Amino acid sequence: MYKRQTIQIGKEDIEMKLLLSTSNEDKTNELKSLLEPLGHTVYTLKDYGLKIRVEAKGITFFQNALLKAQAVSKVVDIPVLGDESGLVVPALNGEPGVYSARYAGEIHNSVANIQLLLRKMENITDREAYMQTVLVLMYPDGQYYYGEGTVRGTITRSRRGFNGFGYDSVFYSPQLKKTFAEASFVEKQSVSHRLQAVNDLFRKVNANVGAMNSKK
Repeated sequence: MYKRQTIQIGKEDIEMKLLLSTSNEDKTNELKSLLEPLGHTVYTLKDYGLKIRVEAKGITFFQNALLKAQAVSKVVDIPVLGDESGLVVPALNGEPGVYSARYAGEIHNSVANIQLLLRKMENITDREAYMQTVLVLMYPDGQYYYGEGTVRGTITRSRRGFNGFGYDSVFYSPQLKKTFAEASFVEKQSVSHRLQAVNDLFRKVNANVGAMNSKK
């Protein structure tokens, strides 16, 4: 399991209110499970009555996460967290990458995306892959921090398991010795790219807060 992390100013922990810039319920559930144990209050677009769809036109995960955070940050007065995640297969020159959600054309059609991926990899023996997440935390004044997380594995030759979402049923984790879709929610979260991205993000926030305090 992940460890509780705190961001300290002197002896006080920061407990942040933040808004997730996503309407994806699966992403929301994973992020809430990682952020709320840290003491943060996590809101969704639905909580704010917002219907914002950001066109992710960037060519990197970071660019898209930044676009998502910026779009929502313009209309709210609390920190906003943008998430851009995807699957990268080096043998396919990095595909599906930033196009992971719309790899087969229609956005968030996981069945079609997986079918296309397996078809393209049918005769490929190098099945190494990794899942990547970039998080951008943007404050109302435009200042932002970002965190990155990567988890490595291999692509199976067929779907295995019924849990998770996206490419989880074909992403085999050597740490768990099963696909993410065969793993429980807690098992997946314990090694996930989002966990690593959250840890990286708040390490950077913490380092900056510590530096500011040392100047006082």
